[in-house]
Amino acid sequence: MAHTHDNPLHVHSLSGFSPVGWPTFEATLWALGPIYLYSLVKTAATARARDLGGHRRWSVFHTMVAYVISLERLSLVLSYVAGWVLALWPKDEVHRYLGIEDTLEAKAEAERDVFALANVTAFSMVVCWALYEWGSAGYLKGFVNSFAVPIDVHSKEE
Repeated sequence: MAHTHDNPLHVHSLSGFSPVGWPTFEATLWALGPIYLYSLVKTAATARARDLGGHRRWSVFHTMVAYVISLERLSLVLSYVAGWVLALWPKDEVHRYLGIEDTLEAKAEAERDVFALANVTAFSMVVCWALYEWGSAGYLKGFVNSFAVPIDVHSKEE
């Protein structure tokens, strides 16, 4: 089965089960492509300019963008595990709980929903990775530090 939707701008929601929708697999790949190519060009440009600090930043970012596909595969494996766990319950209860009809078309749509969700999950993992990596390197001083309130454990309140 090809995991794509007739409408690439369709918003998945697992038959209305999820209150938050997510884009199709194809739309997320189209969003990823320009970012991947831009980071590749910037990585090469900073290397040619011998800007080692800039090259490190761009090469780390390019690696993160490239890892989206690997993390998407990890998300798929985790969704398979969730599917195996759901298979332990009676089929009628699972279909009723998730709001999926017992038709081939409804099952295919639910499968496309989960496949698209795997990409969004992978993007979320990369964003968390980027915040961690760049926050610890000091690249996001004003952004990341605004979320954390430093606590001085050595000060004594009077």
